Amino acid sequence: RIIKKYISGKKPLVSVLLNPEIYSSTKIDFENAGFYEVRSDEKRWWQEKQFELKEPIQNSNLKLAEEKNIYTPQKNQSSKTENKISKRNIEIKKLKNEIPVYINNTSDKIISIAILCPGGVEKLTSETSGMETTLFSFMADSSKKFSYKKRTEISYDTNSSIGYFSKLSGSALYLNAMDKHFEKILPVFLDGFLNPAFNQNEYENTINALRQRIQGIFNDPESFLAFTISNKIYKDHPYEAKTFATPDSIKNITIENLKKYHKELLSNGNFSVVVSGKIDSDFLIKKLNSTIGKLKFSNEETKRKNIQPISIKKNTPLTLHHPSAEGTAYITKVFASPANTEPDFIPCVLAGNIYTDILFNVVREHYGICYSPQSYVIGSKAPYGIEHLFKVSDFSNFEKAMQEARNYMANDKIVEKTNANGSYEFSTVEQNLEGYKNSYINQTYQSQQTSAGLVSILGYNLIQFNDIDYDLKQLEQIKQTSAQEILSVFKKYWIENPSAWFAITGENTTLNFGEQEQ
Repeated sequence: RIIKKYISGKKPLVSVLLNPEIYSSTKIDFENAGFYEVRSDEKRWWQEKQFELKEPIQNSNLKLAEEKNIYTPQKNQSSKTENKISKRNIEIKKLKNEIPVYINNTSDKIISIAILCPGGVEKLTSETSGMETTLFSFMADSSKKFSYKKRTEISYDTNSSIGYFSKLSGSALYLNAMDKHFEKILPVFLDGFLNPAFNQNEYENTINALRQRIQGIFNDPESFLAFTISNKIYKDHPYEAKTFATPDSIKNITIENLKKYHKELLSNGNFSVVVSGKIDSDFLIKKLNSTIGKLKFSNEETKRKNIQPISIKKNTPLTLHHPSAEGTAYITKVFASPANTEPDFIPCVLAGNIYTDILFNVVREHYGICYSPQSYVIGSKAPYGIEHLFKVSDFSNFEKAMQEARNYMANDKIVEKTNANGSYEFSTVEQNLEGYKNSYINQTYQSQQTSAGLVSILGYNLIQFNDIDYDLKQLEQIKQTSAQEILSVFKKYWIENPSAWFAITGENTTLNFGEQEQ
């Protein structure tokens, strides 16, 4: 019934993404079936004016705001999540070459395994930005023993997936598979890590994709703003290096340099393995010992930079101009915030969540200044906090509205709503705190109820904190955080810390930053 009602006779649009080698051998079949090829040098139908979105899709390095209502206190819905993540039974084993293997044996029939390599941008320079991310993309998509076609067939037959993630603190190659197919797909996964195939055709496709991503940063005003802020704040800092390729680094991401980076990664032995699911531990260790367990390591330690906190000074607001920002503006205020290992970090996260709701009710709902506002702190060793306005329409009063919202938060007044006569209804942080805690716990920890989600957080614990249970310590801190701590860190970081303003708008738009322009 559903197919007949919504699909049959509706001429649905079907898109297929294929490896060029596979497409070349099946092109005639696709053409006979009515498909047509979409090329990067041709205009797409969705770029035509009649198909424009009224609200463009947000594409940004910034953690953008979503339209939402005030979160109100509710019953503690996080208890099930807490119980789930607290019941870990992690077995730690070592391979013949001392590589640690963390095994969380559960009843989950989906097995997730990750090989973790800490370091990330701490091993890179601005000239080699994106090198590690690109290497891991080759590991996930290629290997010497298994062609791209064979890898795709095995992944399809086993309903499994191989992927990667790269963060400031390190990268990981991961596999998700059903327990009954794990033995078949595991060799493909391990061969990708040990022997990625740097074929010229795949390399050129990868570089073209990187160039398009770089161009996308400059084409999208909000992405360009985020890129500019990061470059300004981290100038001459280790985080000047990025996880992604940049205009200054893409020329250095060559096959030769990728091979060299891969060789160095394997030779230092600075990695570990995490697995969760219904797994035969003895079988896994045997397979790992026959592959990565045979690696021999040098005595040289990987050179990692010492990450110091950043210092942000009050600036004359920096305003960029972009044709795609004509008629609107994207405005960001940044300030130094605590590292994610410091006691102030968790209170700051909660403060950002609460303050975001105040911004929403004051800046958007009451004054109609922008489409959506948000405030948060970044989690890293040298982070900064953000107040961000998305799609500003009032160029004269945004700073005053933000200051008003900031004052409410500083004085322990959460704006619940605006009354018909323009007055506000207030509550306090204490009255709402349990609701915000529960919401944060659910959003942050609920994914751990799956093997893939658990391996992801355990992997992050290891590459960022070198402590597989660090998230449990943060969970305990969340539960212990008081309203007074939240108000204290808000005053310290959002108000007392020096801040810098950045914006991007159209060529003929003037933004009024108020006293910040002095």
